[in-house]
Amino acid sequence: MNQEGGGDRPAPTSERFGNEGARHPSTRGLIIGLAGIAAALVFGYLLLNKLVEMSQEEDCALAHRYNCAAIEMPR
Repeated sequence: MNQEGGGDRPAPTSERFGNEGARHPSTRGLIIGLAGIAAALVFGYLLLNKLVEMSQEEDCALAHRYNCAAIEMPR
């Protein structure tokens, strides 16, 4: 009789589960991936700064202040 664990099957070998046929990522793919991550971080940082600025202006306006706009210095 066959046991539930499959007693008549051979044990797994390194030939069966080896990484001889594994593909490695290309250098170009890695560079493109890293450039995408870097671009996402830069755009995220810029977006976060804009949201902080808008939040500060809103807090100022909700405090009924009249000088909430940023002061631009002439060049």
